[in-house]
Amino acid sequence: YQSVQELSGDLERLNTGTGPIFARSRGRWRIPAIITGILILLALSAAAAYHWRIGRKPVSVPSAPVTGSHAERRSVAVIGFRNLSGRPEAAWLSTAIAEMLTTELGAGEHLLTISGENVARVRRDLSLPDVDALAPDTLEKVRKNLGTDFVVLGSFLDLGGPDQQIRLDLRLQDAAAGRTVAVVSQKGSESQLDALVTGAGTQLLEKLGISELPQAGESAVKASMPANLEAARYYAEGLQKMRSYDVLGARDLLQKAVTLDPRHAPSWATLSSAWRLLGYNTKAKEAAQRAFNLTSTLSREERLLVEGQFYTASNQTGKALDAYRSLLTLAPDNVDYGIRLAQAQIYAGQANDALATIAQLRRMPAPRNEDLRIDLAELNAAHLLSDYKREQQVAATLATKSEQQGARLMMASARLAECSALRNLGNPQAGIPACQDAQRVSAAAGDQFGVAKALNGLGNAYYDQGDLERAKTAYREAAGIYRQIGSEGGLAGALDNLASVVGDQGDTAQAKKLSEESLALYRRVDDKINITATLNNIAAELLAEGHLTSALKPLEESLALARQINSASAAGTALTNIGDVRLALGDIPAAKDSYQQSYDAFRKNDEKGKSAYPANGLGEVLLESGDIPGAKAQFQEALELSKDSEKHESAVALFRLGMLALQQGDFAEAHRQLDASIALRSELGEKEALLESRIGAARVLVEEGNAPEAMVALRHCIEAAVQQKSPESQVLARALLAQVLAEQGDRKQASSEIRQAEALATHSEVRSLRLRVDVISARVRTLSGDPKSAIEPLQRIVAAAQKSGMHILELEAKVALGQAQIAAGQAKIGRATLDSVAATASAKGLRLLSQKAARAAS
Repeated sequence: YQSVQELSGDLERLNTGTGPIFARSRGRWRIPAIITGILILLALSAAAAYHWRIGRKPVSVPSAPVTGSHAERRSVAVIGFRNLSGRPEAAWLSTAIAEMLTTELGAGEHLLTISGENVARVRRDLSLPDVDALAPDTLEKVRKNLGTDFVVLGSFLDLGGPDQQIRLDLRLQDAAAGRTVAVVSQKGSESQLDALVTGAGTQLLEKLGISELPQAGESAVKASMPANLEAARYYAEGLQKMRSYDVLGARDLLQKAVTLDPRHAPSWATLSSAWRLLGYNTKAKEAAQRAFNLTSTLSREERLLVEGQFYTASNQTGKALDAYRSLLTLAPDNVDYGIRLAQAQIYAGQANDALATIAQLRRMPAPRNEDLRIDLAELNAAHLLSDYKREQQVAATLATKSEQQGARLMMASARLAECSALRNLGNPQAGIPACQDAQRVSAAAGDQFGVAKALNGLGNAYYDQGDLERAKTAYREAAGIYRQIGSEGGLAGALDNLASVVGDQGDTAQAKKLSEESLALYRRVDDKINITATLNNIAAELLAEGHLTSALKPLEESLALARQINSASAAGTALTNIGDVRLALGDIPAAKDSYQQSYDAFRKNDEKGKSAYPANGLGEVLLESGDIPGAKAQFQEALELSKDSEKHESAVALFRLGMLALQQGDFAEAHRQLDASIALRSELGEKEALLESRIGAARVLVEEGNAPEAMVALRHCIEAAVQQKSPESQVLARALLAQVLAEQGDRKQASSEIRQAEALATHSEVRSLRLRVDVISARVRTLSGDPKSAIEPLQRIVAAAQKSGMHILELEAKVALGQAQIAAGQAKIGRATLDSVAATASAKGLRLLSQKAARAAS
C-alpha cells in the first residue's frame, strides 16, 4: 500500500465461479480507521507543539556559556506547577504558566525547549507526582525519556485579593547531575500573567548564564495565550484535555477559546488536531486554514509549523515536506522537528526518505538520539515498506526499552505495532499477547484511544485465526469506546470490522446495515482510504445477497478512489471483487484480467496472504475454461499462500481442489479435499461457506451414483439453505435433487423440485448458475419422456456457454444434448455429439465428462 493510513487488514469479498455457485467465505481485508504508532503520538504532538514567539528577532551572537551551533544548545523542559491553593478553578494556571514559560525560555534560541505535549506524555508514563522537586533517580528517567538537560518545576499560589495576586516559586534542576541549581520566586497578578512569567523566565535565563535576553520575550509570551483570561482558561484546559486523551472534551473547550479570541493561532492549530483525532478531516483542514491565515506576525519557525500542519491536513504533502524539512534545517538539534519530517515522509509514502531522516536523528548527541519516538518512526517506515520482519524486530526492541524507561504509552504503541507485524508475517496467534499487552498498558495509563486501538488489533488477530466470536466481542468493545470518546472515524472502523464478522456468520442483512452506517460516518469525516474499504464491504454484502450488477457501482467507485489516493492494496481488493462479479456475470476474459491485476498488485507489495484471494479467482477462471493443470496450480498456490493467516481462503482452495478432483473423476480425492474444507469451515464458523462445501460433497455422491446418500445430503442442504436465507444454494441443491429423483424414476417429485429451482433461479444474476439449472431442467425432461423439448434449450445453452468461455459448462450441456438427441430418435447425431465431448474432455483431463459421454454413447 502507499499510505501509512492503510494498515494491514482484510476487506470482504465473495466467491463466484465454476461448478456450483455458492455463498463464499468472506474474509475482509480490514483497513481500520485507527492509525497506530507514530501517527497517534504525533497527532497528539501536533496539538500543542507550538511555542509561539510572535515578532521576535533571533539574537545573532549567543552569550556564554552557550556558544557555537544549534547542535550545542542545552535543552530545558518545563514539567509543571503544583496548585497550592487547592482550588480546581485555578488548575488551568499550571498549564498556562508552563506554556508561557516554555515560550519565554526558548525566545532567544539559546535553549532548546521540550514541547508541552512531550512533557505531558512522560509525566503520565512515569506517573510523576505534583512536587516542587524531583529525586535524582527520577530526574535520570526524565532525562532519558525527554532528552533534556534541565527541568523546571515548582508551585503557584493564588493569593486572592482584588487584583488576584499569584506567587510563583520555581526550581531549576540539572537532570544529569540530579540536583537543584537555582530557585526563583516571582509575584504578579492574574490579569498580567504574561509579565509574571516573563519576570520569572528572565531570572531563570540569568541563572543559566544567558545574560543577553530576547528582545521581544514579553510580547512573545503574551502572544502564546489568548488575549483575554476567559479564552486563555479555555485554551489551557483544552490543552490539558488533549494531553489526557480526552479529545472530545478538548474540542469543546477549544471551540469556546476560538470563539472568544478568533485571532489566536495556537487555539486554531490545537483545535485542528482535535478534529483530526476525532476523524473529522474536513473540519481539521478548516481549523488549520484559520491558523494558517494568522501566520503573518509569526517568526519563520512558527510559520513553518503552522504551514506543515495545514498542508498535511489539506493533503498537500509536497508542501508539508518542504515545511518540515526547512524546520529541521533551521534547528538541526530539534528532534521534534526531525520526527515531524519523518512523519510527513511516511504519510507521503516516502519510507526510504523517512529512514534517511531517522538515520540523521540517530546521529544527534545523547540523549536526544535515544528518543524512543525515533524507533517508533522506524517501525512505521518499515511497515510502509511491507518489511514486516524489520517492523517486528524494531517494535520488540522498542517495547523492551520502553519498559526499562517506564514509558508505558510508548510500550503500548510498540506492542500494538508488533501485533500488527506478526499478523502480516502470518502468525496472528503470536500477535494476540502483544495486542493484549497494549490493551492492558493503555488501560492502566487511562488512554482510551489506546485501549480501543488495541481491541481493534486484537479483533483483527482473532479474525485471522478464524475465531469469529472473540473477534466480534473485541470489535464491539472497541466500538463502544469510540462512541463514548466521540471518535467517529474510530467508530466507523470498528463497525465495519464488526460487519465482516457478522457477514461471515451468515447475517448478511445486519452486515450490510453495519457497513452502510460505517460508510456514512467515513463520508462525514471525509476519510478517503476507509471510504474505499467500506465501499468494497458494501459491495460484498450485495454480492452475498446476489445483487451482482448493483455491486459493480460501489466497487468501481472504490477502485477509482483507491487509484486516486495511490493505494495499491485497496485497488487490489476492489479488483478482486470486480473479478468475482465479472466471473459470476459470465464475462470470463474480464474476470481473468481483474484477478491478474489484483494478484500482481498484492505480490508486488509483498502481501502474501492477500494474494491468495485473486489466486483462487484465477484458478476458478481456468477451471471454468477447462484448463485443469493451470487451475490446479493456482488453487495449490492459494492454499500455500493462505495457510499461515488467511484460513477462510484456505477453505476456498480446498473446496475448489475437491471440485477439480471431481472433474478429473477422482472421487476419493474429491471427498478428501471437500471433507477438509468442511472441517475448516466448521472450525471457522462460516455457515454459508460450509453449506457450499456440503453441497459440493453431495454432488460427488450424485456423480458416484450413490443416490440414497445423495438425496439425504441434498435435503439437509435445502433445509439449511432455507434457514440461512441462501437462495442460490437452495437453487443448486434442489436442481441436483431433481436430477437424482428423475434418474430414480420419481418424475413427479423431480418435476416439483426443478420447478422450485427454476423459480428461484429467475431472481439470480449468476449466469453460470442459471445455465446449469437449465441444463438439469432439460435433463429432467429427457428422463421424464420429453426429450424433444430439451434439444433446442440445450443448443442455446451450448452456444451461450461457448460464447462466454465457460468450457466445462459447454461440455456438460453437450452431454445432456447428446442424451436428449438419442432419446428423441436422433441416435447418429446424438452419438456424434457425445463422441466429440468424450474426445475433447479426455484431452483436457476432464475424465468425469469423458466417461459420462462415452457411457451415454454406448
